[in-house]
Amino acid sequence: SVNNMLPEIFSSGAAAYHFGNAVDMREILDQAILQFIQEHLRNGWSDAFFTAITFLGDSGIIWIAFSLCLVCSKTYRRQGLVLLAVLAITFLVGDVVLKNWIQRPRPFQEMPVELLIPPPESFSFPSGHTSSSFAAASVIYRIRKSWGIAAFILAVLIGFSRLFLFVHYPTDVLAGAVLGLLVGNLVCFCIGKRKGWKWGK
Repeated sequence: SVNNMLPEIFSSGAAAYHFGNAVDMREILDQAILQFIQEHLRNGWSDAFFTAITFLGDSGIIWIAFSLCLVCSKTYRRQGLVLLAVLAITFLVGDVVLKNWIQRPRPFQEMPVELLIPPPESFSFPSGHTSSSFAAASVIYRIRKSWGIAAFILAVLIGFSRLFLFVHYPTDVLAGAVLGLLVGNLVCFCIGKRKGWKWGK
């Protein structure tokens, strides 16, 4: 009956209202963080530093290079192949599927700012630099903890560089980190189940 339908209509309307408010708050917080970085953390030294840091994550270049070094080593050849596979899966899920499904504009497309790097042409969510970095770090940590700690520090710096350079929102970077950790650890968990598999030291 109509009377029975009314509570459902109102409840769904309230849910949509609260969801809309949550999205608005996320966007306001995203923009506020980016504006704070631009106004308080920009200087000649930091501009040069984070431009260089973000270059290391371009197309996952630093992680691919590290993977190839492992592949060339007899001791870590299998681990290097796993790392390459994790990077490929993360790229497919994040850059090919999620970016083109969600199609979130980049922050510099919605707020005027002078970029320090060429404007990326792909969509914003999630951050590919961040997802590949955290995926790689999660694998490297299993191979050798000392390497993994250094990799996670670099992953954090690369993720922050995307905010600093105004090419990603904070939620893009956060989602990228979560995606990378999920893919990296899930693949590592599955591989680790194989009999006789050893990660390293």
